[in-house]
Amino acid sequence: MQLGFIGTGAITSAMVTGLCAPDGAGHQIRLSPRNATVAADLARGYPGVAVACSNQDVLDGCEVVVLAVRPPMARGVLAALKETAQWLPDGCCHKPNDNS
Repeated sequence: MQLGFIGTGAITSAMVTGLCAPDGAGHQIRLSPRNATVAADLARGYPGVAVACSNQDVLDGCEVVVLAVRPPMARGVLAALKETAQWLPDGCCHKPNDNS
């Protein structure tokens, strides 16, 4: 499975480390470039982990995306993303319609 993380802080670092443990499922993981140092360290440390060019690249290239940013930043991060075929219109992370 292709997993993506938008936001590359402590939560992402811990989750990626756990997913890449020796008994992990061998997922391919794509990280946003937001915190370049953390993203690069994770990519160097684990096979199958790569740093994407942008948050949109993470969304476009992954089956599941974890939004791991501070709550005050979430709305702005989501607003900057363009919908893709994988976007879940009624899922837990969706763009509100104009009637809300």
